[in-house]
Amino acid sequence: MTKLRARRVIRWILVVSLVVLFIALQTHEGTATFFQRLFLGTGVFKPGTFIEIDSRTPFDYSLKLHDLRGLSLDLNSHKESVIFLNFWATWCPPCRAEMPDIVRLYNDFNDTDLRFVLVSLDNNVETIESYLKKSGYDVPVYRPHGSIPESYGTSTIPVTMVIDRSGRIAFRHEGMAAYNTREFRNALREELDTF
Repeated sequence: MTKLRARRVIRWILVVSLVVLFIALQTHEGTATFFQRLFLGTGVFKPGTFIEIDSRTPFDYSLKLHDLRGLSLDLNSHKESVIFLNFWATWCPPCRAEMPDIVRLYNDFNDTDLRFVLVSLDNNVETIESYLKKSGYDVPVYRPHGSIPESYGTSTIPVTMVIDRSGRIAFRHEGMAAYNTREFRNALREELDTF
């Protein structure tokens, strides 16, 4: 076999492999989550930087939430705290891919004034509980009670925001990201030390 023909065969094998991978990603959520976690591990999906203090947008605390037992959460009760707010769903592979990083952050910052509010857009509480139990995640998960205000911009998920102590959006990211990075942790610590 000539070198040119061998290259063509290798190219076709790569093309076919990519097509098979793409189909697998579209049809099997577990496969999609696995590959997206691999991509997160490369460091390509970094969450970006926090917004400068003088250009931060005021946060709307009007979102009504319930925990998985049905108890209400009034976001106004967290006004003096820094809030890590994440919108996600169990059926969303990018959401599931970033969840291990969020859980690590929660475990590491649990004894601070950082409040984690993870809002699942799933319709069924049992689905959420099953996913959390199967994954071994013990994090505070809430569900919206009523509609989500347009100001939250949750037409796509995952969406993550950090709200500072003055009630302004310090950080906002649409799409999956690796939040358990040194840079992001340092930015969270700075927010916690500010005020």
